[in-house]
Amino acid sequence: MIAKLIALNVRSIFAGLFQRPSSAKKRGGERRGGLKALLALLFVYVAVAVFGLFLALFISICRPFFESGIGWLYFTLMGIIVFSLCVFTSIFTMHAQLFTARDNALLLPLPIKSSHILIGRVATMLLFEYVFEILAAAPAFAVWLSSGYGSAIGVVFFMLSVLLLPLLAIAVACLGGWLVAMATARARNKNIVTFVFYMVFLAAYFVVYFNASKYMSLLVERGEQIASAVRAAMPPAYFLGSAIADASAASMALFALICIGAFAVMWRLLSLNFIRIATGNRGAARKTYREGRLRVSSVRLAFLKKELAHFLKNPMLVLNMALASVLMLALAVFTVIRRDVVLNAIATLQAIAPGVTPGLAVCAALTALEAMNDASAATVSLEGKTLWIARSLPADTRDVLMAKVLMHCVVCGLPAAVAAVVCSAALAAEPVWLLLSLAAPLSYTVFIAFAGVALNLLFPKLDWINELQPAKQGISSMVTALGGMAAVAVLALLYVFVLSQGLGAEVYVLVCSALFLCAAAALYRYITRGGARRFEAL
Repeated sequence: MIAKLIALNVRSIFAGLFQRPSSAKKRGGERRGGLKALLALLFVYVAVAVFGLFLALFISICRPFFESGIGWLYFTLMGIIVFSLCVFTSIFTMHAQLFTARDNALLLPLPIKSSHILIGRVATMLLFEYVFEILAAAPAFAVWLSSGYGSAIGVVFFMLSVLLLPLLAIAVACLGGWLVAMATARARNKNIVTFVFYMVFLAAYFVVYFNASKYMSLLVERGEQIASAVRAAMPPAYFLGSAIADASAASMALFALICIGAFAVMWRLLSLNFIRIATGNRGAARKTYREGRLRVSSVRLAFLKKELAHFLKNPMLVLNMALASVLMLALAVFTVIRRDVVLNAIATLQAIAPGVTPGLAVCAALTALEAMNDASAATVSLEGKTLWIARSLPADTRDVLMAKVLMHCVVCGLPAAVAAVVCSAALAAEPVWLLLSLAAPLSYTVFIAFAGVALNLLFPKLDWINELQPAKQGISSMVTALGGMAAVAVLALLYVFVLSQGLGAEVYVLVCSALFLCAAAALYRYITRGGARRFEAL
């Protein structure tokens, strides 16, 4: 039964990536197979890029560490990276997978032990942790062996450490998800509590990420001092590094004891509280009815309010599909508070590209951030099993679809407009660049809004267990996010290497904005015609 549950969980993660309307399924599976091949190539590309990044990192620090007599710090650093990567990739979904999964009400009444359900879900997450671990651990292992510092016992301890480390990471991630569930179970504004929790986590992650190069330099220059601090502050990481680099059986035993012990404690806590948390009252605030005047709005505005309420009530959707909107507002605040830092960064860019001005930098930064948003790319999929409601209402299908487009424009466009005005004013940008800093990101927002809905109509994912699946694993979300970023990158490189000599930046940004609006107009025509018919056929 446990194996079946694990297989079901894994299948649910990948199922529906290529779900098509019934009319499309009749055309055969050739196109579907081509899309699977493209998606596989995309995964391979991302994996190779991440692998290469870690490979370059470990090549730069391997020899200095071992020659300085602190080779254990090399594997300690690897352990910290793997642990952080595993926790970061699982803590965002652990809460939804364990405690608020949509199939809790379906599985718990069945003659299946709750412990088996819990094992199936934790084991599924653990399998994916091993995949993420390989991306960081394999480069470290390859560099270590090729540099001639490896030993037979060290190789054995490395393999054991690779098996044990995700247990510690999954224990921390499960504990984090459980604490979030407990903290929000009775909270009146649990979405705000959840959102704040994840934003603090993300802020800490980005601080470490953007200072990574400085940390690496300090590691090489002050390895001995940092090694002493790590040995005292993070014993598990030290035991990991010492077990592999020094072939220490005692360190290996202590590291295994910590990983297995932490996992056992986490498992005991979850097994005792899983039923209560999974079936408990989520503490929705009671509202007292108050008589008042009924507010009447248009059909399209009513659907827009419904889309906004659905999207904004789930912090995980915001973080996965509109995180760049939060980053834009953070950029505006940072620009006002640390104007000197931003101007110094722009001055550094001007040394490389003399044509960069504060206004151009603001316009490029906001457009690049806007390319990361894909709020509309799962709006059709999120209808899920309630799709029949939107289809059966006496409303024009075009109003239903346009509300999804407008929701993206509101969620992603308003922060871009605010950030453009604040950043341009703080940096004293030229008036023309203030207008262009509004035109480029907002026109791109409109284009992505239409593109996301159009792609989701072509590749809907309606058989999800929780809402994060279409948001993170749907092919429409992947293509919208990656395609949007690639489009901005291509346009930027085209100007830098080809058109910069004969065309002013202002004119180029204006032309790009016009192209975005023309593409949006073409997608509007599709959505209101063929797209509406496809939605009605779902």
